[in-house]
Amino acid sequence: YRKGLNKYEANGKNYERIYDKNTLFPRTFSDKPEHVKFYKNWMNISEGETPKFWQNFNFFTNYQLGFMYWRYFSWNFIGRQNDIQGQGSLNEGNWLSGIKPIDALHLGDQSKLPPSITTNKGYNLFYGFPFILGMIGLVYLWRKNRNDALAVITLFLCTGIAIILYINQTPLQVRERDYAYVGSFYAFAIVIGLSVLALKEFMAKYKYQKLNLALVTIICLVAPALMAINGWDDHNRSGKTTALEMAKNYLNSCEPNAILFTNADNDTYPLWYVQEVEGIRTDVRVVNLQFLSSESYIDQMKRQQHKSAALPITMHNEQYKDGTRDYLTYYDYGIKDSVELSELLSVLTSDNKDDKIELSDGSFENFMPTQKLKMTIDPNHIIATKTVDIANKGKIANVLEWNFKKQHVLKSDLTMFDILAHNDWKRPVYFAASVSEDTYIGLDKYLYLEGYAYRLLPLKPSTAENFSKTEQTNSNLAYQHYVNKFELGGFKTAKYLDPESRRVMQGTLSFANTLTRNLIQENKVQMAKNVMERTLKAIRLQNCSISDTLNKVGLIQNLYQLGMLSNTNQITAATTSFIAKEFDYILSLKPEQQQSLINDVQIGFFVLQQLDRSTENHQQKELNKAIKEKLKNYDALFMKNFS
Repeated sequence: YRKGLNKYEANGKNYERIYDKNTLFPRTFSDKPEHVKFYKNWMNISEGETPKFWQNFNFFTNYQLGFMYWRYFSWNFIGRQNDIQGQGSLNEGNWLSGIKPIDALHLGDQSKLPPSITTNKGYNLFYGFPFILGMIGLVYLWRKNRNDALAVITLFLCTGIAIILYINQTPLQVRERDYAYVGSFYAFAIVIGLSVLALKEFMAKYKYQKLNLALVTIICLVAPALMAINGWDDHNRSGKTTALEMAKNYLNSCEPNAILFTNADNDTYPLWYVQEVEGIRTDVRVVNLQFLSSESYIDQMKRQQHKSAALPITMHNEQYKDGTRDYLTYYDYGIKDSVELSELLSVLTSDNKDDKIELSDGSFENFMPTQKLKMTIDPNHIIATKTVDIANKGKIANVLEWNFKKQHVLKSDLTMFDILAHNDWKRPVYFAASVSEDTYIGLDKYLYLEGYAYRLLPLKPSTAENFSKTEQTNSNLAYQHYVNKFELGGFKTAKYLDPESRRVMQGTLSFANTLTRNLIQENKVQMAKNVMERTLKAIRLQNCSISDTLNKVGLIQNLYQLGMLSNTNQITAATTSFIAKEFDYILSLKPEQQQSLINDVQIGFFVLQQLDRSTENHQQKELNKAIKEKLKNYDALFMKNFS
């Protein structure tokens, strides 16, 4: 219910999930396709099979407790493999002690650990020492005072395992959730402290008290010393300015008074910070698409904010209030021609029963009658609004036509339709480069990369169909942004780049590669060299995972084309060596463990093949010979286990 003008009104429906009464302890409730697939793989359930009690219980103990709690617990008190988010693979985010025979039991052979593990600052080896001290302290407390011990155990359980029981967490979380259980880690830290008293009392039985006290002190200092030595570097935020610089670069990718569509918190909150706290580019309206299904957020978008005028949303509150038009289904009405977006919006927001479809329960609901959409363009108006320079008037399309690829319209899509239909090209429209492709609502072929964001431009598409994210750039403007406006110092000054910062850095490298490639195609060679020179100065070229090597392919190809051979050969050799060490590690594992890392193997071979081709095309004979030899050797080795 929601508060209306005179009374509380019905506000949609909340659905309650009813479990099968014959199933004890149900833990697999999500019906999202990616979750269903994960349940089946993790529990080894066949198609159409319903999870039984023992399968639910195994999922709880092995995944929800084992992977999503004890793994985090072990990070803090036993040791950690690396800082890469894990989803169950052998080489990402697992716990490990540093005692190789123990680690080999659940992670395979540890004799040839690759650089993606050993050079990662999250590679923390505590050798289980804090855990052992904690168990000593717990036994000591239990013997001394069971009531106090029960209090600490209760705190530990209620801030850890009890949370797991209560929230019944779904798989494939967007980030590691170790912070949710920090209370239980505090509780365990209490008994680690009590281990000092336990060891002191134990050693008091023997002679040489001063020597014994010194020995106890040394033993108990080993744990914090190990944790400080190994854990400090991946908690050191000195010189880390990547979030601030990312936000500035996003906003400085936009023309004045722009509308910037973003998604998710990591790519939005920094933008809000620089606007609200530092007052930077408050003319740009940041629109988070995850929130655009909320009545209150749409209301906020209809108001001026700082220097940003209200968004051109014409829907009135009754048309988008919570519980209204949350989810509109697509029903094909056989409409052959594309429908004007503004006309479609009128149908989607109509309260007329003739514009709705009757459901099985007798109620009526708006629906999407076609996926073929268009916006008619007036070239003179486009020139007047300075959306396109007059020199490019001949490139302006008379109509933008596209297919809306989803089978439903969410309220966020509906609101975006409203904004696009009534903006009339008065304000530049951008999509953050990090958003998913379905966010573009099918407008891919009209999007041009200008920095950290794609700009919607009414230009004739270069190809008839383009079903993937565009790699078109508005090259001159993108060049000015990257070379003269972007702040990129944090990638080199930060003592530690966390995974999110590395993601931003890889995105920046990908943009630089795309821009350089397009500048070369446009015969703007000096500009392309300037982009590459700035990239080499600003970006850390160390590979943190085998997927990082994919961006090196584009970088190497661009550098070779520009004749920057010394840099290129060095990067090529380093990338080849990195992949070889990763392959050596994978080959040291058991065949079934190798199979679990097949994606890494495929990426590695693809990159080596591209490097082989590039070095051969640019007559780098010695380097090419070394790459060919590695390709041949590893191909023979992997053929034993992979088809």
